[in-house]
Amino acid sequence: MPEYIQMPEYMKLKAVAAALGVSVKTLYTLRDRGLVFTKIGGATRISRDELERFLAANRDGADTAKASRALATANGCTVEG
Repeated sequence: MPEYIQMPEYMKLKAVAAALGVSVKTLYTLRDRGLVFTKIGGATRISRDELERFLAANRDGADTAKASRALATANGCTVEG
């Protein structure tokens, strides 16, 4: 049986924007600051790994931690602390 590679989860821009409490337009502004979008067919997505990388690289204290918790909660994860 072949070994399968687990692919990162890709999210719609609307879902990412809602989880972070920003607009889709803001995500496009963040793209200009280094957030990488991925095209899958005709759809634009952001991988969870890329979003986590971007948030970590642009960490500015409590706001980023709050955004990370909101994203995790929106994706059905339990967050403690």
